[in-house]
Amino acid sequence: MNPENVQGMFLCWLQVSRRMEKVMNTDEQRMRQTLLDKYVHRTITSETFRRMMAEHEKKLQKYNREVIESYQLRLEYSEPDEVSSGYIRISRENDPKAVMNVPIIDWRGKIAPYPSLS
Repeated sequence: MNPENVQGMFLCWLQVSRRMEKVMNTDEQRMRQTLLDKYVHRTITSETFRRMMAEHEKKLQKYNREVIESYQLRLEYSEPDEVSSGYIRISRENDPKAVMNVPIIDWRGKIAPYPSLS
């Protein structure tokens, strides 16, 4: 990837599957609200994105250890490149149709400061 081609990223609107909406517990509802409050409609750089995802992976691992359920949540993500958009996706390990997704597109405008997830 040529870093000059993707100068920044724009985090689009949160998409929550119907299946996830139906089966969402209170912790997942809080996670959805966090995604809405801190991720959606933000512009970030690649460095900030990587730092943010590392922080979110830690939080999700802690959640998976502490919440006693019959499933684990999985975090997947990808930065956009010259040929495809990126994404942040949280899904239930045992139910691939229960998913929250934030599409990420290439952004060529001004990068705004990004708030901490804390």
